[in-house]
Amino acid sequence: RFDSDSERIKVGLKLPKQEDGEDWIWYRFSASPNENVKELLEEERIRLGSPVFGSKGESKYYLEFPVVEVEREEVEGKGWGFVEKLALIGVVVLLTGLFTYFSPATPLTAVTSQSMEPTLNRGDLIITRPNPGDIQAGDIIIVEVPEAYQRKYNYPSRFVHRVKDIDGNYIETAGDKSGEDPFKSRFQDVVGKYTGLKIPYLGFVVILLQSIYGVAYITIVMSGWVLYDRLPSWLEEKEKRERRVNEALEKTAKVHDSLKSLSNSINIYARHLRSHTSAVQNLSKSSEKTQEATEKLAQTSQKLDSILNKLDEKLEK
Repeated sequence: RFDSDSERIKVGLKLPKQEDGEDWIWYRFSASPNENVKELLEEERIRLGSPVFGSKGESKYYLEFPVVEVEREEVEGKGWGFVEKLALIGVVVLLTGLFTYFSPATPLTAVTSQSMEPTLNRGDLIITRPNPGDIQAGDIIIVEVPEAYQRKYNYPSRFVHRVKDIDGNYIETAGDKSGEDPFKSRFQDVVGKYTGLKIPYLGFVVILLQSIYGVAYITIVMSGWVLYDRLPSWLEEKEKRERRVNEALEKTAKVHDSLKSLSNSINIYARHLRSHTSAVQNLSKSSEKTQEATEKLAQTSQKLDSILNKLDEKLEK
């Protein structure tokens, strides 16, 4: 829709991107006041693909264009969708698990067994103070188990137990549920002390990362998020490529049909040409025969003249 002013005539065309009409794009062009606006609109109508020319009313012109496809691009006000939020949570949880699992000095530790129930449950992520200097009986500590004890007593590389007693440079530990440990730990093996704060269930991420199946599961889940987010655009691009290929095949088929039609026309013309050539040849033969008959008639006429002359001579005598 446009209005004229003293200098230029501005034309703006609203094309709805959605049925609800919330989003619009504008098409504009300008013309000087002394130009024929209707002719310019007609030129634009032809150039832009045969839109329907509207009516004139209240000093305003209207053009209505058939919208085939409009690519939408949101620039402002784009929020976080469900997939983005889920992916962000997954990344945070994954990084937390990796940091907790691979860094012994981290203030986060996962409870991997039920030996401290009911105080701590399997899957709890506890907040610890690394390298504590004040360890007393009753404290809950995190101990790194030497490899020799791991092999001998089938213990994990790290456990979370309560201090039962301190004997010089060694610490006696026990689980609230499992009872006393079969060996004493050194102070230098203590890597953290429980502060009393825990996050239930988040420690299962660390437990999951301790197995190959867990790493594979997380990889599959993260890949699934990416596919869920990107697959529609990939399928749309694939559909566009297939549509372009089909259009090219249709054009090729049309060219093939045109060439076939041209070939048929050439064959028909060739048959007509051969037919006309045969007629001309027959006419030539007929002309030769007519010429021969004419010559014979001339010879006969000469003979008749000779006979008549002889008869005239005899009659005179």
